[in-house]
Amino acid sequence: MSKIKSKPTLKTCPFCGKRVNSVKGFGGIQFFECTNKRCGAMVSFRKYIEGKTEIEKWNGRITDETD
Repeated sequence: MSKIKSKPTLKTCPFCGKRVNSVKGFGGIQFFECTNKRCGAMVSFRKYIEGKTEIEKWNGRITDETD
């Protein structure tokens, strides 16, 4: 029996703590958009940075990277 990989859960917005959506934009660029209209954060990354996917970069936090 093979294991089915599930999509990683996105961490909340680092600015306001609300839920974010992952959206594919023009040219396949992946954006992370905060659902809090008062925050309005929208973030994108280059496809691969330091061998990490966009979701891994989004979920990375400074405390995660210094451990």
